[in-house]
Amino acid sequence: MNLKLLKKEKLRTEEFYNSFIAGTIQDNPEFFSDKTIIINDVPDFPIYMGNRFDPNIDEDFSEAILTLYSYYIDTERDTHLNELFWYSLFVLEKRDYLLNKYPKIKDSISDFHNIVLKKFDWESYIYKCVLAAEYIKSNDIDEYKIEYYVDLIINNLDLYNYLLKSKLFRTSNFVLRFLEIIDKEGISEILKEKIKGRPELGRDSRYGRMVLFELKNMYPTLMIPLLDDAELAELILEILDKYQTN
Repeated sequence: MNLKLLKKEKLRTEEFYNSFIAGTIQDNPEFFSDKTIIINDVPDFPIYMGNRFDPNIDEDFSEAILTLYSYYIDTERDTHLNELFWYSLFVLEKRDYLLNKYPKIKDSISDFHNIVLKKFDWESYIYKCVLAAEYIKSNDIDEYKIEYYVDLIINNLDLYNYLLKSKLFRTSNFVLRFLEIIDKEGISEILKEKIKGRPELGRDSRYGRMVLFELKNMYPTLMIPLLDDAELAELILEILDKYQTN
């Protein structure tokens, strides 16, 4: 299919929102740029996992990552990391699906912006899932281990978010290695815990965040991304021990 890309400057207008609700965006050429992307299969998948009280949030994350892995990540990187590609796809091809799955966007332009047009960065659920799918694909993970890595990411979202925020750590090899190491060392749950009695570290300091903070500060004196698994595991455990005993 040929997907016409929308104009970014038109997306957050009330006119655009009203046209989305009315199903008339296709009728207004002023909404569209002169760019087109060709893509084949475009199956539905969840795009918003921001309701922490939703009992299906993990299932939605898994479905999104696996669908992206199977159908979208073989596109050019300039395509699946292009926010206008996703906004155009959601608005033009996924309107009925999104209105049914996230009915509150019918009544609120702010919810529409937050769910459908959320800024495409580390806080965006699509961005998180796209990179997760890309990381798994680029590392040639065996089919039987794909869901293991998907679960690793979902079960360690706080750390995954912090890894994505850092240009140093935001590489497919490092992200997956780091998450696998903490899983093998059995420290995943500890790294999620808040550090008590250390107000100087901030209101929401957690062991995992401080481990990443310390690793980042060691670079470039110590080339963290180039350490082998054993060296990285030893360093993670040393930093964790320092914060647990202080």
